[in-house]
Amino acid sequence: MKNFNQENRIKSLNLRFDIFFNKLKYNNMNNVFVNLKVLGFLFFSVFCLDQLRATHMMGADLTYREIDTTTGRYRFTLSCYRDCSGINYGSEQLQIVTSTVNTTVTMNPPVITDVTPICLPPDVPVKPTTNCPNGAIGLYKGVERWVFTREYVLGKNNGWAFIAWGSCCRNNIISTITNPGSAGLYVQAVINTNYRNNSPVFTTPPIPYWCRLRLNTYNHGAVDSFDPRFITLSNGITTVRDSFAYRLYTPFTGLATSVNQAVLYNNPGVNFISPLNQNNFLFTTTGVTVDPRTGTISCIPSIEQDAIMAMSVQEWRAIPNGAGYTRVMIGYVCRDIQFTVRNTCPPVVPQGVTEDSLISANKVDFFTVDICGSKYTKVNFRMYGAPAEFLKYKVHQVPNPASVTNFQYSVTINRKNNTDTMDVTMTFDSTIGIGQELFKIEGYYCNNIGMKVSEFYTLVINFRPSVTTHKQFLYYCIGGKPVRSYARGGTKYKWTPKTGIVKVSGLDSAWVDLAPSASTTYVARATDGIDSTKSCSVLDSVRVIVIPKFNYTLAPKLSDLCLHDTVQINLATQMTDTPYKFTWTDPTSTPSLYNPSTNKKSTTIASPRVVVTGSGTYVVEMTSRFDCTLTDSIRINMNGVRP
Repeated sequence: MKNFNQENRIKSLNLRFDIFFNKLKYNNMNNVFVNLKVLGFLFFSVFCLDQLRATHMMGADLTYREIDTTTGRYRFTLSCYRDCSGINYGSEQLQIVTSTVNTTVTMNPPVITDVTPICLPPDVPVKPTTNCPNGAIGLYKGVERWVFTREYVLGKNNGWAFIAWGSCCRNNIISTITNPGSAGLYVQAVINTNYRNNSPVFTTPPIPYWCRLRLNTYNHGAVDSFDPRFITLSNGITTVRDSFAYRLYTPFTGLATSVNQAVLYNNPGVNFISPLNQNNFLFTTTGVTVDPRTGTISCIPSIEQDAIMAMSVQEWRAIPNGAGYTRVMIGYVCRDIQFTVRNTCPPVVPQGVTEDSLISANKVDFFTVDICGSKYTKVNFRMYGAPAEFLKYKVHQVPNPASVTNFQYSVTINRKNNTDTMDVTMTFDSTIGIGQELFKIEGYYCNNIGMKVSEFYTLVINFRPSVTTHKQFLYYCIGGKPVRSYARGGTKYKWTPKTGIVKVSGLDSAWVDLAPSASTTYVARATDGIDSTKSCSVLDSVRVIVIPKFNYTLAPKLSDLCLHDTVQINLATQMTDTPYKFTWTDPTSTPSLYNPSTNKKSTTIASPRVVVTGSGTYVVEMTSRFDCTLTDSIRINMNGVRP
């Protein structure tokens, strides 16, 4: 099919009809069959021309954003991908089906861009010339993206709805399905209008160019750009608001018969050539794999081919369920694209995580690291370029700012022995998120005709709990107030040794009060609420250092006074342990402690003045800079009203 263009096809048909009708003329029926020839040729040439030019569709995706949550108004975005040797898209329409509506609406005029998988300046000196928007195919099969939009009010709390677009026909060169030139292409967005939501958007370019007999990867780059990353449920649990689930499906050729059928993917679909199917959708050496966490597709194509793949991204919303939560599907969006596999080409080879580079992280596998608790973190991974080619990159996704603080990344490319090595280093100060985040990068080079040869690498960053005590060192002075240590990361703990533990928070032992007679190291081990196989640590320790208590004087200790008399408290502490914190407890219902310098109420200075309003014991806590806390008190007796 490489050199069989539209003009050649028409000439071939003309030649066949000439041969056919010349035989008929030989039988002396010239006049009748000359007329038939003209009519027949016109019919078949128009039919074939229409088929040739109508098989222009190379893919599509459909996403949405809820722009008015009061009325349930949505903006739908349809991206259609066109073979530039075919006809243009026209006045495209959306099919909208809800529980009460079944209608079509015309979309707004499109924005058109050339998305042929070629390298662009500054990666190449000048942009390679494609046959877009039309013209003869040269070195490249040109591809355009036509982006249509339309707003529509679906309403709220009306249950499931679906929005779909489709047309005929797919590109005739597709070699993995039967009769591609007469197969329709349909994509849809399925929405549960009972929930407020914006769909994921696809951020990576479609229509990839793959190479035979080497590992190829592709990621659709689905990102939840418009919704918050986390949600605090009504039962107090904070979790990821919407989790993604990736599903390969049989590419649709038509509308579902009802909303429920659309929810279940029960649309009519293409017929794959045996033994291919929706999961193994092209000819490979070992099959197709999909990473369920990232949606990254990997395989080794075995032959040159033009194939199609269809993937949906489902969203699952966290819903409170007792003390925990469950997830319910609230919708999905689709992408259906064609891609090209051509002869062997040198690969870009990811090397995965560089294990000896990790700080506060553990390497799990080639694509995954576990981040341990909330500490400074550093992760590095590496990619090798193809020999004699210049390696380039594009970052498609970084971790959400709601999950990490001060995230940064750097990319360095070093060339040795005519081959590039790319190191990507990520750092961040601490983690605030839960679940996981993704870092997606495309490594690529430009071949001798300017085609982009890409390899995608997606790093999965898991946030793993670590049991930690809130401080590594505490100071306790004998005779002083016990010091309190908190444990985090689990839901129930066991503390050892028991000696010196004077109080616990309850059955969970989330905190303990410690008063050892000598310096002691206490270990907090999580016994529940943490999976040791999925955590960085299930225990941590705190060292309680026993120090001498500081000296102080407090006077007067006892005073007998009348109503509204005043007395100046004098509290003097040892100078070597400054600064101190003071907290006085006022036993009277009417405030009676004042700063003698300002005459304003104060309970946080060393020596307040008391204006007597009743009898009571005034308790003071004194905490030194070593967190040694001592407690003392004075007594005031009110004996009546002065005459």
